[in-house]
Amino acid sequence: FEEAYAEDPEAVENLFAAYESTGTSTETIAPGVTVDNITTTYDELGFGDLFKQAVEKLTNSIDGTVTLASRNFDALIDAQNDRIAEIDQRLAAKELRLFREFTAMETTLARLQSQQSSLGMISQNLSTAGALIG
Repeated sequence: FEEAYAEDPEAVENLFAAYESTGTSTETIAPGVTVDNITTTYDELGFGDLFKQAVEKLTNSIDGTVTLASRNFDALIDAQNDRIAEIDQRLAAKELRLFREFTAMETTLARLQSQQSSLGMISQNLSTAGALIG
């Protein structure tokens, strides 16, 4: 760098700071009404301006790369949150169905145990009656 700067300082400075543009023109849109058309065309840019443009493309709050990526990530997060909410609803419905099935089985089991107890008492009473008779 020092050698190049010593040989041709203007070229090294232009490498970093060159900036030439063209493009301002005027247009008559109605009699007596003239408008400046500012259309900038860069003929030559130094590294500093190229870097500035690259950073602006990345960080532009409307359509910069970082902004677009952030919006995409937000959309993905929203989609996943919607999916989680849907799965939670299905899980709650399944939990309710299983709880009802469990309650019905518990009720049936209690009835069967009651019937078993009644049958056991009848069997015991028949055995006692048979022993008394016979």
